[in-house]
Amino acid sequence: MRTLLASFVACIAYALFPAGAGAVSLEFAVPDCGFPCNGDAVAIDGDTVAVTGINTLDGSTVVTVFVRKDGTWVWQADITDPLPPSGSGWSQFGSFLALQGDTLLVGATDFGASRLSRVLVFQRNGEHWSRTQTLNFLGARTAAILTGLALSGNTAAIGVLESERSGRVYMFEGHNGVFARRADVAREFMGKYGHDENAYPLAFDGNTLLIGNAGENEARGAAYAYRRNGAVWRLQQKFIDPTAAAGDQFGASVAVDGNSLAIGRFGLAGLRPDGQVNMYTQSAGKWVLQQMLRSPGPPLPDYMIWASAFGNQLALGGGRLIASADYPFDRFLEAPGAHLFELVGGTWTAVAPLDTAGPLRGAAISGDDAVTSGDSLRYANSVFIYNLETP
Repeated sequence: MRTLLASFVACIAYALFPAGAGAVSLEFAVPDCGFPCNGDAVAIDGDTVAVTGINTLDGSTVVTVFVRKDGTWVWQADITDPLPPSGSGWSQFGSFLALQGDTLLVGATDFGASRLSRVLVFQRNGEHWSRTQTLNFLGARTAAILTGLALSGNTAAIGVLESERSGRVYMFEGHNGVFARRADVAREFMGKYGHDENAYPLAFDGNTLLIGNAGENEARGAAYAYRRNGAVWRLQQKFIDPTAAAGDQFGASVAVDGNSLAIGRFGLAGLRPDGQVNMYTQSAGKWVLQQMLRSPGPPLPDYMIWASAFGNQLALGGGRLIASADYPFDRFLEAPGAHLFELVGGTWTAVAPLDTAGPLRGAAISGDDAVTSGDSLRYANSVFIYNLETP
């Protein structure tokens, strides 16, 4: 495990995003990480970044925390699963991350005879992180699959599939570092249109909770926004894409930040991805379609196998959007992993492609900083941190 930890630390690179320079130079990546070393979930808040590293040989994982000191990102801690499954099972520890201040939530799904899901709460005291709580759903360790995890203020949203056709989003409120269950949301559709960890992505900011449901209506897809009023969560709006065909999976990715909301679709009805990201803005208490974004990259030919598609992964914050790029396996030496958009004068505009060293697996934005991770196709997988500020 220590070899994995050391290799994963070596994978981290810091790339300065130069204004108006097009593609970001990622030559700071360290190529000697040593296969296999994949990045997965990422989270960023201010001067702290958390990333999940996966050893693809044995499936072992570690969550590594980095902090910025005097303008330089440095290692702070490695966090491993304190409650690993017994017997022949293995744990997908760090499959979801949520970070705010000195609180880090880490999602874990155990695989073996049955699937169990957990969310562990870690608190930072000085330079040290320690587990303070394991959040319960229906029991201390619930037979379930995690579908999403988000933290906004003192409220946590946790998406869980509990059986073949049931699920919900649990809302927990934190007080003095201790979280308690307060509400359940989205039981009317979760679990009824698919049963895997990618079926119902969620995003959460302030009083808005957004949940995708890509399998609805013959996989044309949908998404649902819930609004908090006091302690009660109510459905605010349902989203559909009237241009989506069966199999396009609108709602396969979601993001929300303040008065901006993004919903992606794979566009898998044809031979190749035809992804799209619908941007919405809030007006008079309703979400209004603002713009439909398509891939700014050149058209690509038909392929049988795609590693990713435009809009498959999304991150939204501060008037900026990171969206995964179309990524065929046989063009990994030249294809960018993501695209950066900025909101300029009320219009979302493509700013630059991002070379994420492989298909985008995770992205997050905080202020003028962003972090991305990808599969290791070119480098031995790097997690990149960008400064997006325009001088």
